[in-house]
Amino acid sequence: MAAGREMASEVVFEVKCETRPGQNVGLLGSAVAFGAWDKAKPLILETDPDLYPTWRSQLVQVEHGAHEYKCVLVGDGKILKWETSGPNRVLQLDGNEPQGEDGGEQRVIKMVFGHPDGLKADFRDQSPDDTPVAFSIPESADLSPFARFLVEENAHNKSWRRKLEIIRRLFTDEAYASKAHFQPQDLEQLVIIVIFLTFLKSGQIVCHEDGSHYRPNHHANEARQIEEKLRVLENDSNAFLFRKIYPQLPSYSSEYTASVPLTRIRDIAHRGDIPHEMKQDIKHNLQNKLHRCAGPEDLVTCRRILDQATSGDYSGGFVEQMQIFMRELEEFFNAKGLEDELSSLKDRNEPADESAPIIQKFLDAKQARGPAYGQLEALTELRSHFAHELHVLDDGEKLQRVRLADTKLEEFAFVLLAGINQEVERDALNNEAQWQFGLSCLNISLQNMILSGTFKQEASAIVNDLASVSASAPSLLAKGDLDATLRVRATVERASRLAEEFSALISELYSGPVFGLGRALGIHEHALAVFAEAEIRSNIVFQMSRTVQVVLKKLRQMLKLPPWDVLMPGAATGKVLRKANIESLSDADLATQCILFLESAQGDEDIPAAVKAIVLAHDLPHLSHLGVRARQAACIFVCAEDKETFDALWVAHAAKFERADHFKLTVSAAGKVDVCEGAPPTSAESAEAVVTAEGQASSSNISMGKLDMSAKSALEILKVSAESCGSKCNCAGQLQLLADKSGLFKTPASLGLPFGAFYAAVIEERKAEYQALIDAFESAPRASKPEEAGRLRQYVMDCQVPSSILKAVQKQFDASAKVMVRSSANCEDLENMSGAGLYDSIANVSISSSESVQNAILRVWSSVWTTRASLSRSQYGVPHVEAYMGVLIQEMITSQYSFVLFSQNPVDVSKKATEVYMEIAVGMGETLASAASRGSPYRFAVDRESLSVREICLANYSVALVPVADDALSDQQHSDGLTKSVVDYSKEQLTTDVEFRRTLAANLGKIALQLEESFGCPQDIEGAVVDGQIYLVQTRPMVVGG
Repeated sequence: MAAGREMASEVVFEVKCETRPGQNVGLLGSAVAFGAWDKAKPLILETDPDLYPTWRSQLVQVEHGAHEYKCVLVGDGKILKWETSGPNRVLQLDGNEPQGEDGGEQRVIKMVFGHPDGLKADFRDQSPDDTPVAFSIPESADLSPFARFLVEENAHNKSWRRKLEIIRRLFTDEAYASKAHFQPQDLEQLVIIVIFLTFLKSGQIVCHEDGSHYRPNHHANEARQIEEKLRVLENDSNAFLFRKIYPQLPSYSSEYTASVPLTRIRDIAHRGDIPHEMKQDIKHNLQNKLHRCAGPEDLVTCRRILDQATSGDYSGGFVEQMQIFMRELEEFFNAKGLEDELSSLKDRNEPADESAPIIQKFLDAKQARGPAYGQLEALTELRSHFAHELHVLDDGEKLQRVRLADTKLEEFAFVLLAGINQEVERDALNNEAQWQFGLSCLNISLQNMILSGTFKQEASAIVNDLASVSASAPSLLAKGDLDATLRVRATVERASRLAEEFSALISELYSGPVFGLGRALGIHEHALAVFAEAEIRSNIVFQMSRTVQVVLKKLRQMLKLPPWDVLMPGAATGKVLRKANIESLSDADLATQCILFLESAQGDEDIPAAVKAIVLAHDLPHLSHLGVRARQAACIFVCAEDKETFDALWVAHAAKFERADHFKLTVSAAGKVDVCEGAPPTSAESAEAVVTAEGQASSSNISMGKLDMSAKSALEILKVSAESCGSKCNCAGQLQLLADKSGLFKTPASLGLPFGAFYAAVIEERKAEYQALIDAFESAPRASKPEEAGRLRQYVMDCQVPSSILKAVQKQFDASAKVMVRSSANCEDLENMSGAGLYDSIANVSISSSESVQNAILRVWSSVWTTRASLSRSQYGVPHVEAYMGVLIQEMITSQYSFVLFSQNPVDVSKKATEVYMEIAVGMGETLASAASRGSPYRFAVDRESLSVREICLANYSVALVPVADDALSDQQHSDGLTKSVVDYSKEQLTTDVEFRRTLAANLGKIALQLEESFGCPQDIEGAVVDGQIYLVQTRPMVVGG
């Protein structure tokens, strides 16, 4: 079209002007483009930190002719000041202005008006110290420093390209990332990027032209740089989040990185078979816009024009070219459908020569609309093929195309699984074939999780275990085979826990940032409210959890299991409280006795005397320290098999909990749980609760015996006594003597550090200071006791272990040995107070390092002042000043399996006198002592007469605790000398070999009976198994109250 024939020209306005916060520069004049002198409609210009004090308009169309206008300052929705110097400015346009950067018929003039000094004189009314701010958000906004930075950068960068550049610079520009407080391995910050890019691509973050001219190849190169950096940073922890980022970026295929990409639309705009109005629409609103400032909004424009073309009276050639261009644009914005993505790969013979038939196999299954499971098998085969190729492909456009196709396959897998689960839920696994189908559905769901990088190690371990039992399990399950049932139950419960943990992680990562970030970005509140839930419910993990629930329900029916796991049956009354953890209880909560609904427990907490019953939202080792203390205190204790059971009980009674103050909880040994309104506690009971909660118990029948403080250095284990080194050391010496006689077990090399060493190093020279710290602890309210106990621990840690002790300890062991440094306090392992888990043990201490040995001894000494230990002493009326710490140092046994063994059954009171009870876990024994690792141990009971074994459940802990490698011992993350290792039970003999586990359980039962006879009372025993050899590390009197 010849120059001068158009009725308008495209213009960008720039004005240099210093402003105050909240002010904007605008233009008001005779042209419609700048308000037609309507003071409510000025053309508003924009700026950013890099551009300021220059203000720039978007590209606007201004009619040809002469137009008068003035510069104005705008704020609070109104004109604050007018430009006053000189007459009105005049803009003359006739269509012969200089052309834009892409040639053709795009005419763009960038007109700069005014001199900054002149404008300062016209507008400035601020002091020289004022700092101009173009954009700000309230300090009260709920944003992390990084999120705040991102919101501010988004406001200052209007176009899609500039917003992509923000993300690229975060990953590639260290100085920029530092300014943003951005850490690329921080999951919470990666989630913020995912949220931002998701809202950006969906159009909820609006993009505007910024007056610059950048073809789409610039956008493509931003995406390429982002993806290359993400590939370097990707690991098992962040892979599932990176998969959320990739689809939000434009394609960087060679067609789009060319210097002039997407040229088809220019040819379409020059066609002679379309009306002038359509041509102008395509040219101005799509072609020119796309080539100077592309954004997701162009896809909307193109769809609008294509809809108009296909529904109107237009030539077939024009419609065909628009359809082709629409596909090209969809590819650029990564908005193609699954079949189009796969067909494109097949046509390109990507990612490898053998890919085409695998792609076609899936496409045939999908297009034939065959059984959903058959489609899912073909899909999973294709994803597995892609996974292999993605691992070997170099960075580049092929990698991006395959990765995007895999992402869309994952989305379709979710759809297929949704239909499959309807079938599983309907049939309810009522026969062998349905069992096989249910387990197969679970298996294939987990395989797709692995392919998506979601909890990859954990899902892989579950898949391996399913594979090891799937061949025979369905038929055995149908016939009621206990071993097969227990194996499947352990594996499926582990899968259920994986789903819970994934949902909890997503909720934790998304829920906070999405509201703060979204509100600051102006996103609609409903979109924010559903964002986190949508991330959970649109993931394959959600569909996997549906399969799991059906399988678990059937297993529980077969095993006749109640929905509750009872650790301590009985009845209790009190007010009902719901708490996140025991530590969150306040003095006011403990003013009267209570029933505690507890959402989480670590397993080593102490139970305040006012707590008469605990309902826990998750499973717990029966012989954990918390479980032992509950039985010792006769505290009713029951665990929900799943969170839904816990929540259902609470919801069923929540209205009553609000109306009444006191309730009665009844828990039967058979697993029946009932809550009803009950009488309030007597005044005497309330008084007892208050007194004990305040740590002022009036009397105690705890006897710690006499102390022998004469020994000041290390003692050989056969020379220790309870009076000099504590009951734990003394029992270790007796175990060594029994091991020599028995032949059933061994003990590790050991020695003891006496109370006298603790007294000399910690108290003797600083009695007044130590007593003052104790007095401060005793007088502090419950909420302040952890802080006061921390001061006492630090006081001990600041002490020195005499070098003579260190040398004596090192001399006792081989120079290459690793040792366990255990507590042996005078107030633990007693007949009426086990004190299990109150004090610390340090694993994997290198005996050759004097520094490591000293640090471990000090940590054990200082654990006399852990919060849980000090509160427990208060509760039992043990004077703090009389608490002394001995130390048991043993050569460390790197356990294949660890066990806790009770010579009488403390769990099933009906079988207390007839059974030995044990719990076993893979790896080191700390797993059993706490609930820090979710899951169940192996649980067996052995008949005391016949030594026959009753299998209760098989283990499904996700991780085992194992010694840290030498080069990581100084890492603060492994301060206890242990690290976590994912357990694959398909490789664990205790799971796969029935005879091995029954023989081991029977041998442990025999040992328990022998120790009970030797010590003259029921025993609580801890030990390890290595290559079939049993080691005992400690024994104590079995304490069971109630």
